[in-house]
Amino acid sequence: MSHLRAIAGHAVSFTHVTRDERRQKDAANDQGRDQVFLILDARGLVKFCSDPRVLRTQEGELLGKSITAFVPGLPLRATTPGYNIAYVRFTYADDVRHRLMLKLPSGASRPVDVAVRPILVDRGHCLLVQLRLARVAVGNGAQTVPLSRAQAVISESAEA
Repeated sequence: MSHLRAIAGHAVSFTHVTRDERRQKDAANDQGRDQVFLILDARGLVKFCSDPRVLRTQEGELLGKSITAFVPGLPLRATTPGYNIAYVRFTYADDVRHRLMLKLPSGASRPVDVAVRPILVDRGHCLLVQLRLARVAVGNGAQTVPLSRAQAVISESAEA
């Protein structure tokens, strides 16, 4: 596990924090953790999880499992390790993040921002994945209007 120190260095450089992001992160830390780092092999199988509680599971349940079991929008397949590395290099270049859905063990889904980068570990490729739980917008207090009521309002304003 000595190579985990090198991977931790990659994880630190992977998290670019601006002043606004730092304030948001501090607020999130007050409410609980909101991100997790995973190390996958080139086949997309979980080899390490920094905090399984974020995914509402235990590490033993994650190890050896395909990432597509809980982030189905990330098209990594066990039969295509070379494609997986190429896909990540192209799609997640420059540490870009994509909003995908995280499937929780309860069956619920939650939006998550995903960043992935290939890293070299023991002369082979692995994938460093950052999952950041997306903020769920709280309503602005406006009430939703049923379609029939909305149509009535439109027709009333058309008559006026």
